[in-house]
Amino acid sequence: MSPSRDSDLFFLSQAFDEARKGRGFCAPNPSVGAIIVKNNVIIARGFHSKSGAPHAEVEALNHLSNDEAEGATVYVSLEPCCHHGKTPPCTDLLIRKKIARVVYGFKDPNPIVSGKGEKALLENEVKVNYLQTPEGDAYYEAYAFRTTQKIPWITAKLALSLDGKIAGKNGARLLLTSSVANAFTHLCRKETDAILTTAKTILNDNPQLNVRLEKETHAKPVYILDRNLDLSRDLKVFSTASHVTLFCSTSIFQSKKHPITQTNVSIVPVKENEELLDLYSILSHIHHDGKHELWVEAGGVLFQKLHEEKWVKRTLIYSCPVWIGDEGTSAFQSAQAPFLNEVQTTHWQSLGRDGLLEIRW
Repeated sequence: MSPSRDSDLFFLSQAFDEARKGRGFCAPNPSVGAIIVKNNVIIARGFHSKSGAPHAEVEALNHLSNDEAEGATVYVSLEPCCHHGKTPPCTDLLIRKKIARVVYGFKDPNPIVSGKGEKALLENEVKVNYLQTPEGDAYYEAYAFRTTQKIPWITAKLALSLDGKIAGKNGARLLLTSSVANAFTHLCRKETDAILTTAKTILNDNPQLNVRLEKETHAKPVYILDRNLDLSRDLKVFSTASHVTLFCSTSIFQSKKHPITQTNVSIVPVKENEELLDLYSILSHIHHDGKHELWVEAGGVLFQKLHEEKWVKRTLIYSCPVWIGDEGTSAFQSAQAPFLNEVQTTHWQSLGRDGLLEIRW
């Protein structure tokens, strides 16, 4: 491996570090980071912070004069865009600023951009290198999946006691996980585009379903399966979420004519299959809302149904060293789990006193 490739990999990894600063807040855009280097020294950094805000390359270039930018190399986590959206094409700015070279870490799967960003730069005498790495492939896994499959990339989380329980008697809330595992959950919430849960979980636990880390709090969009529109607006999630979308039965929606009085609440009627809301319709709606990564935090029924229908791409199971007993609520209703034949990889790690099993499908 040549020294130049070593330095390219180092600076590109720095661009991914920048991208992570916006992860979970940019939908429907992907989060992107950029580093500008001249004479082997980083002279500017930037990341895309939210939809409609300047893109990473623009944010970084805004820190430099034209003379400082001229002849520099831009390392960017994703292929630069070449189309007009909420913001102008990044390729135009890179050309205008006389950037000498662009190194990017993932080819954009969006057909509006894919290959065309690189082509626009090359046609204007900007050198371009696509440097594919495991870091880039992993980082944009969800974005690529949602772009090509038209449904969000799903992580489903569940915490279990040693005797397979998720709650107390009649679904009463239990604090199963340790503070370390809780912090991990909040970090995952932060880095996802939205959260999916059920009305039963909301009624049993009255959770906030936001991000609460040591020095930061963030509201996230929350989607709730509320078949009969049972949820009252005084529950915590209606004040802690950035937006709440309630999925209900089409028949219930028509019969109740439920008024929407809060600007941050939407009600979406969904068809049913065997008295359950159709999951494909729900996931398609979330896709059309522009969400790439979806974090599922609910009880065993939705958890199992999502796995049975093979919508889940990653499963996180917390194993907690507590024993609930016979009166506890079991995680699963069925002893059959044919979806386990689809397991691709597993990984165990410790989170404080708890164990975490990660399954990829």
